[in-house]
Amino acid sequence: MSGGPTEARPLADLTDDQLIEIGAALELRHAALSVDVAAASAGISQERRKLRIAGGKLGINAMLAAAGIAAAPLTFGVSLLLSVGSIGMLVWDGVEFAHLYATHRTKRLACRSARVDSAAVESELALLVTEIERRTRD
Repeated sequence: MSGGPTEARPLADLTDDQLIEIGAALELRHAALSVDVAAASAGISQERRKLRIAGGKLGINAMLAAAGIAAAPLTFGVSLLLSVGSIGMLVWDGVEFAHLYATHRTKRLACRSARVDSAAVESELALLVTEIERRTRD
């Protein structure tokens, strides 16, 4: 909870109006973070699907290259042409996979950061609610 509005002074020193203002600001921050988390989560699932497809293509081309090399003695080297093409596609798919993984990782870390911030705001809101309830009971 570093840097939150309630860390400037203890809650007991704040007036009721100040608590309400801080609570409203925290509610707005929490709503904004919730929107960020929802948007990032949608992007993550799309990137995960793209990453799965790229990984599948990478695996298929690796198997084709290995099969072409293994079958070279039987086909008198003709299958090496298949291997050369598959190795070229393997490099292309590897670059694509690396790019998609970097994009996926960036979005995943942004989503995780937004979730951590959201949890910190929720805990600050819980402290405010507890203080307001304590004051209404007194």
